[in-house]
Amino acid sequence: MTEPQRFTVRHVSVYRYSEPVRFGEHRMMFRPRASHDLRLVTSRLVITPTPSRLHWLHDVFDNSVAVASFVGKASELRFDSEATLEHFETPLPDYVFEPYAASVTEGK
Repeated sequence: MTEPQRFTVRHVSVYRYSEPVRFGEHRMMFRPRASHDLRLVTSRLVITPTPSRLHWLHDVFDNSVAVASFVGKASELRFDSEATLEHFETPLPDYVFEPYAASVTEGK
């Protein structure tokens, strides 16, 4: 078995306003879903200004959703997310074809 490939994904979004504004609730999806060939090793989320409340939940598709609430006003909102992942190479599937399917592809 080959060693998994490890890589890091970083996403930064910055919103700037001409004067301080109040922020509503923000829902973010920065973390990829783990699967049979993808493992989440570490994740980090830094939000500026610091939210008054930050919690995580799973939606109906099993996505990891961060929900941030804020108090006060600010003229800038920054999201800095980083995730380190391991990708495991998987063999190509060995599809079983019906005999008639082989005759259709042989002529091409």
